Amino acid sequence: MSCNSFCDKDSRIEQSKVFHSSLVQSSVTEGSVVVGSQLSRCLVIASIIDGAIVDGPTLRDVVIENCELYGAWKLENAFVSHGIWHRAPCSLIISGESAIEGYEVYATLTESTDGYALIGSKRKPISQWIRVGEHMGKRLGWKPEQVRQGIDFFVMLRDCPLQV
Repeated sequence: MSCNSFCDKDSRIEQSKVFHSSLVQSSVTEGSVVVGSQLSRCLVIASIIDGAIVDGPTLRDVVIENCELYGAWKLENAFVSHGIWHRAPCSLIISGESAIEGYEVYATLTESTDGYALIGSKRKPISQWIRVGEHMGKRLGWKPEQVRQGIDFFVMLRDCPLQV
């Protein structure tokens, strides 16, 4: 397969096929290189994914970039970036009523590599998230218990770093 391709319904892409700027739906890709493509309702096995948007039962609502993914994955609402992954990153969703009346809070906190973590798609050192967490949470309208949840998550990541 090459550039600007479309695969739909029960397609199977195997063994070192490279595709980019393509749309793949309801298919299986194994041992492939996926660049700048969109995968929807797909099973992705032992493939390298760079700049692809993956949506489906194996990886859902996930943006993958500049990393290699190996093994079985099931993620929801996480942003995965940087490094080589053999398991899904730890993540936490903070949601609920905001400290600002009439607003809701929804944020995904996700583990990254090399002592970093993400809030949404913003990647910073874990130590920085811990240091600025209370101030930032207040600015974003998070309630004190939501701020505490976020800081506790980052402390857990700091104290139990990712092993590669």
